[in-house]
Amino acid sequence: MNLRAGIAGRSALWEHLLQREGFPWTHVDLATGDGVAGCSVIIVTGPADRAALDTLAQVLRSGGAVLAPAAFVAGLDGTTVRTEDLAYLVSDGSPVFRSVRLVDLGVQGQVPREALHLRTPGGMHAVAAGPLGGGVAVLLPFDPALVLTDTRTTDRAFPAQHDRLPTERVSRVSRGGVSSLVHDALVYLHHARSMPYAHLWHYPGTRRNVLSFRIDTDGAVQSDIDALYAMLRAASVPATWFLDVAAHEPWLAHFARCEEHEIGLHCYRHRINDDLLEQEADWQRGLALIRAAGFTPRGMAAPFGTWTPELGQVIDRLDLVYSSEFSYAYDTHPLLPVLPGVRVRTLQIPVHPVSTGSLRRAGFSVPHMKAYFLAVADTLRARDLPLAFYHHPTQHAPGVFELLFDHCLGQGIMPMRMDAMAAWWTDRMGLMPSFRIGDGWLESGSVEAMHRADVAIHVVFPSSEDALVPAGPRIDLHTVVRTPLQQDIIAADVRATREFDPRRAFGDLFTSLLRRLA
Repeated sequence: MNLRAGIAGRSALWEHLLQREGFPWTHVDLATGDGVAGCSVIIVTGPADRAALDTLAQVLRSGGAVLAPAAFVAGLDGTTVRTEDLAYLVSDGSPVFRSVRLVDLGVQGQVPREALHLRTPGGMHAVAAGPLGGGVAVLLPFDPALVLTDTRTTDRAFPAQHDRLPTERVSRVSRGGVSSLVHDALVYLHHARSMPYAHLWHYPGTRRNVLSFRIDTDGAVQSDIDALYAMLRAASVPATWFLDVAAHEPWLAHFARCEEHEIGLHCYRHRINDDLLEQEADWQRGLALIRAAGFTPRGMAAPFGTWTPELGQVIDRLDLVYSSEFSYAYDTHPLLPVLPGVRVRTLQIPVHPVSTGSLRRAGFSVPHMKAYFLAVADTLRARDLPLAFYHHPTQHAPGVFELLFDHCLGQGIMPMRMDAMAAWWTDRMGLMPSFRIGDGWLESGSVEAMHRADVAIHVVFPSSEDALVPAGPRIDLHTVVRTPLQQDIIAADVRATREFDPRRAFGDLFTSLLRRLA
């Protein structure tokens, strides 16, 4: 049996989602049924007409699997939907969606009557995952291809064991949450058919995760830079430094002492201009000075994590490999912005958006900061998401990152600079895998290409175990080393992060005013 998704219709967003997932896909025609039989799951990307519904019903009668927004297939085997505002979806502890914690959406949803998983802000179930029409289906209360084109930003609070929660201005839609939901849905649909699920792994080789550390220098003086570099050198963690060039212009060459670290661009002057030509001139000036100082920058991070489709096109003209802005995405794997009518080609490398400055604004002590970052690292690791953090040299937090690094490296998680991750991920995105599954074996195509790109295969078994295996033409699944899947421990008060808190609102307003005056 092929492990392959059949995309019903043309959808650049779904193609990119599956390319990031590392799962084979092809286009199928629901009007004629062409290509459907060769797929292990059918993904519906638009409203299904009567002919399409008939084909989907046949897929289900033959024991197949369907993944679709519920509104697109309303009426399939008697399914119906109700309209409900979906500010977010939250985990209900179901092992079916083990990677999902909280998914910000901000849309009017169409919730399937059969929903038994995840919950709406009103406490009702939102996602249907189970038998349907003789086969199995996951029916979503929203269209991923629609919500992922939302580029608005908002102030969000993040879970913490503290009286006040830290906030940051980030993307309104949690792209990482949507991607995790799609991943879990694909895993479930294969397991429900008694099949292992296989896809390309998200990290080099068979590493379980990697640790990335980004530094926005934001006006730091030499002594701040030197102290932070000494700490990183002692911890054996190479970092990525994004330079606030005007603040360091007389001594840019000093950063050459940061051996084995990466130097990139933050800005010339630490502001975002409404005039895009002025903004481009600022960034080009910063790049020219960094290059004149002897560095070869490959990435950048805009001030305040700001990203818009228009700024994305300006970044493209800088001809860099990647950028990193949590106004577009955070706590997820690298991705390309896929937007209707807009072409953006610069890869995004997301990080966790909360810094020690965010925590200090919420009244965190150093011990509370340590507990926060350790909890975030464990949560990200349990969900197979990157351990990518960021910091400012002026935000002194003694012992916080030393403890975090010791915690991560002690679990065998190796550090990786952001430019190295961008290069590896670009090679991985160039692969189109093919998988066939049988009784205890997995056949894979593109083996030599996967070896050259240092990409392994992640196999998730119905027994709630997984395995990371080097690519091979025929893998004996009986002999691979299996590991029990981790289940993220969901904080009981995770909903509190989306409840109104006047103290947070006032703090967010004050921070916004400070940024406008910068």
